[in-house]
Amino acid sequence: MILRYAIVVLLCSALALPGSGQMSYGGIPASFSLLKKATLLSVPVIEMESVDNNQLLMNERSDPNNLKSFHFAKGFNLDISPNYSGQWTVNENMKIWRLGLRSKGAWSINLIFDKFIIPQGASLFIYSKDHSKVLGAFTSDNEQSSGYFSTYPIPGDEIVVEYDEPLKSLYAGELHISSLNHDYKNVFGTRPLGESGLCNRDVYCPDAIPYATEKQAVVDLIIAGRELCTGTLVNNTSQDKTPYVLTAGHCIENASDAQQTVFCFNYESPTCGNGESSLNGYADQTLTGAILKARSDSLDFALIQLETPPPAGYRPYFMGWNKSAVIPTSTIAIHHPVGDVKKVSKDNNPPTIGSYNQDFTPGSFWIIGRWDIGTTEAGSSGCA
Repeated sequence: MILRYAIVVLLCSALALPGSGQMSYGGIPASFSLLKKATLLSVPVIEMESVDNNQLLMNERSDPNNLKSFHFAKGFNLDISPNYSGQWTVNENMKIWRLGLRSKGAWSINLIFDKFIIPQGASLFIYSKDHSKVLGAFTSDNEQSSGYFSTYPIPGDEIVVEYDEPLKSLYAGELHISSLNHDYKNVFGTRPLGESGLCNRDVYCPDAIPYATEKQAVVDLIIAGRELCTGTLVNNTSQDKTPYVLTAGHCIENASDAQQTVFCFNYESPTCGNGESSLNGYADQTLTGAILKARSDSLDFALIQLETPPPAGYRPYFMGWNKSAVIPTSTIAIHHPVGDVKKVSKDNNPPTIGSYNQDFTPGSFWIIGRWDIGTTEAGSSGCA
């Protein structure tokens, strides 16, 4: 049953071709109140090798196999742990570990931890060099069954990682940073809104208002810190709101991708502006990590289960589905084209059933002849 629905849900990705989570628990890094002390004025910095943003963009344009996921970052493999990197400082009842990470020219930076074990009372923070943006505190409540922990991007090309642990902690935390991702497209830096097609409608525009409930099922996916797609919360036949997310198979290719994905809820403009006149939305309602439940290359779908159910404050909606092959009279897509705020596209005519190419099961896709409102773009992959 799920597979037949997956064929419908992956409409966007086909036709667009030519534990715990990220929730933080507040607080202030221990070092912020000690900045006047000489021992805390400097932080050791590890610098990544040089990156040519323009060359990366040119290489991407020449890639004929790129589906409609949206690649925005270059990854660097790292081997960083408080056991042998960075700087420890002891202050009263707290041990403070800090390390700076720089990737020159990056519009934003995000990190992947492949080991994240924190005792109660300890906290992890990640912040910009000037302290203007702070993520955290992340605590033992953020641990995942996989051991992975992925962070939301911070604007700028230098960040600081800080781990604060009580001297009388029951055990020492275990942290390991396995990768840093360099944003070369200005997706999470200073990029203005409106880079998706002007024909797309913000979700608060009159065309989209009838779908105000359904839009709450749509989430923005940051996969392994380097790729953007769209996913949709779906209910199951028990209707118990198990937090399943349906997306494209070329977005989530394996269990590791699911474990390293950040899910951003309610990233949308609060007004109807479209293009550069759109107001930016908040991107602070996030969760991290999921379990791969099912996937198919030939149908290009992936079904994953969030490690943490979305809290009520995120206002989640679990989309219904069925296995009918009856052709609908019209179609709606709610998505995040090129990582923009949530958009709505609409085709007022019935789709047709057809094939995409030899890599996919014949006759397994709904084909949109022409969108009447909006379109789908890179980043729309996986939307319902």
